[in-house]
Amino acid sequence: MKKTEFDLLQSDKRLGAAQMLLAKGKADLSLTTLSKSGNYFDDALSHIQIARKQGKNIKPLLEKLLTSSKKHQQIIREMEKNQKDDILLSLKFLEQRAKDFQERVEIIKSSS
Repeated sequence: MKKTEFDLLQSDKRLGAAQMLLAKGKADLSLTTLSKSGNYFDDALSHIQIARKQGKNIKPLLEKLLTSSKKHQQIIREMEKNQKDDILLSLKFLEQRAKDFQERVEIIKSSS
């Protein structure tokens, strides 16, 4: 559970950093940071699955993950504004990844 919370925190921090980097015109670094944010979110999902198998109460943490995945999508959509070509395409891909995370959280939630 603690590892899930840590990974979620790291994911959220990287999302904020990516947003700031893009605003400063550092698109490539922003995309790398945003991708790392997704990697942390993916790790959080893996760890919450382990906690569920151990019989722990994961419902409150699932709510946090669900809220966070929706917020990630919202922020990425904001980042897409005024972008074009490869940067926009990469952001669209990362937005879809965040949506996939939301769907995974919902599946875990429905089977808990």
